[in-house]
Amino acid sequence: SNIGGDIENTNKTTLDMINSLTIETAKGDIPLSTFTNSYLHGGVNTIQHQDGKRIVNVSADVQNGYTVSEIVSQFKDKIKEKTLPSGYEVAYGGEQEDMEKSFGDMYRAFILGVIAIFALLVFEFNSYRQPIFLLMTIPLAIIGILPGLTIAGQALSFPAIIGIIALGGVVVNHAIILIDRIHLNRKNGMVKEEAIVEAGKSRLKPIFLTTIITILGSVPLAFSSPVWAPIALAMIFGLSFSFVLTLGFVPVLYKKFGEDVID
Repeated sequence: SNIGGDIENTNKTTLDMINSLTIETAKGDIPLSTFTNSYLHGGVNTIQHQDGKRIVNVSADVQNGYTVSEIVSQFKDKIKEKTLPSGYEVAYGGEQEDMEKSFGDMYRAFILGVIAIFALLVFEFNSYRQPIFLLMTIPLAIIGILPGLTIAGQALSFPAIIGIIALGGVVVNHAIILIDRIHLNRKNGMVKEEAIVEAGKSRLKPIFLTTIITILGSVPLAFSSPVWAPIALAMIFGLSFSFVLTLGFVPVLYKKFGEDVID
């Protein structure tokens, strides 16, 4: 009797119990073990599916001093050396999947932001040329961010992407100040070259001051939490690099492709 014992154990089926089952035949009841061979081997308790496909999850934690992106990158290199059987594939989930989804969302937000900025600039300047000059300052900022993060030993993380998106509006403002001054000079009777030179001289100080103030305001964040430091570093390096290139690149574009006549 198992009264008072573990009720769950009384419901367990053993191999001996299966072998002792009888099969009714014309010659009487015959034990199942008479015409079967029984053995045990490893198996899985459950079969997991995702999107209709069978999956096997392999998970691990990342030690301090390493990032998920670095480990996954090394893992992908190792997987390339292996030949998977037909019908098998490797997919990456967990934190890596979350990061890829977040990056995808941020990239879409960045593109939508650029489109919105372009539309507003077209409305403001009543021109399609000038907004293109202004938007060209965004890649100039990104060019400075990537080597800056490398020097600081930071990966292109989710916070860094946020910094890039935030930086887009800031660097465009500098170009707007410059081109707006060029337009004002030309309306006052200056020729294109003279208007560009005067705008560069007169707008240098305000653009420099706004850049320095933004950089200094980002410095405390760069030395605070490691989670948010990439945002500040993206702002610092992006602004520093774009400040120099904007003052040289935008006037050259305007000189080459700017309208010959200003209403």
